[in-house]
Amino acid sequence: MAERTPESKRARRLGMLRRRAEHLQRRIVENPSRNLTYDVAELGALRWALGELDPQPKSKGGAT
Repeated sequence: MAERTPESKRARRLGMLRRRAEHLQRRIVENPSRNLTYDVAELGALRWALGELDPQPKSKGGAT
């Protein structure tokens, strides 16, 4: 099995962080009546981290 390059490891980890942020965003929107304080805090931290680690995220063609 070929070893992953540092770039591919970084891209994979950033992808995992983005997917987690998307999951939390959906969960918050779908459950407005629940107390999701920890989810909101985690989402904020993930957004900050992604902004620091990947300052120019690639758009999928849609407006964000």
